[in-house]
Amino acid sequence: MELLLATLVLGIVQGAVNALLGAGIVAVYRGTGVINFAHGAMAMTSTYVFVTLVDHGAPSFLGIPSAAVVAVLVGIGLGVAVDVAVMRPLARQSALVRIIATLGVLYVLQSLAIIAFGGATRSVPQIFPAGGHAIGPVDISNNEIGILLVAVLLALALTLFYRRTRFGTAIRAVASSRDAATLVGIRVKWVTAASWAVGGATGAVAGILVAPSLGLNSYILTLLVIQAFAAALTGRLENLALALAGGLGLGVVTAIASTYLSQWLAAHPLSWVNIGNVGNGIAFLWIIALLLVWRRPATTMARAHGSVL
Repeated sequence: MELLLATLVLGIVQGAVNALLGAGIVAVYRGTGVINFAHGAMAMTSTYVFVTLVDHGAPSFLGIPSAAVVAVLVGIGLGVAVDVAVMRPLARQSALVRIIATLGVLYVLQSLAIIAFGGATRSVPQIFPAGGHAIGPVDISNNEIGILLVAVLLALALTLFYRRTRFGTAIRAVASSRDAATLVGIRVKWVTAASWAVGGATGAVAGILVAPSLGLNSYILTLLVIQAFAAALTGRLENLALALAGGLGLGVVTAIASTYLSQWLAAHPLSWVNIGNVGNGIAFLWIIALLLVWRRPATTMARAHGSVL
């Protein structure tokens, strides 16, 4: 029972990470209709800025590390730069072309990170105080508690922003039709830039929070986009509450699978089995299952319509 509880806590924390990164994917998609596969690489870039500033002794103000503030601002600037330099010239192209462009951004950021920072995995200081709390027989660190709270609060704040503000309404309008939004006086360029800025900021926050437990190199955060995409897809790339639930569910399933597969392999040694990337494998299966579930109602309706005719 103690192992199961510890596994559930680990899964919930990992799920909160998925939800944090997924929120950035949702933010960009809701404002632009683009699935940003470079989101993890953007988070990685901002996190490298954070680590570099910390290593150079950046101070804290009122308990808030200035390095974290600057890293989030870099994430915002990076998001706007991607919008201005890459997405606006492709605004009239198909969604597929723009998605492929995000893969190009991923490759560029990853290559620049290797050139600037090397390929070694670096340790990252956590911004929450050291220590933790006991929940029954399970100890949970302040960093893990912080990740979960930030994920929930961010999902709530963005949901209220999209539903309760005029700018949130403008974002939905632009995502539905850029031309129609322009006709009613919405500044489309401002809206898309803001969406990319929110995506960059949430990516930076996620990277800063998760890197202390995972380490930082040019691949770790970049590849987390697979699990983040699975979380975002749970909410159909629009519903942040469902994306949060999807991220938590995916994290729990992954943690349980990793823990009990490890135990089974320890009892039945199979040297050729590597479960290091089981999280990405489960995320792919999660994505496939979601696509199949979404397709089924449409297929059923089409068949019913055909039978009536």
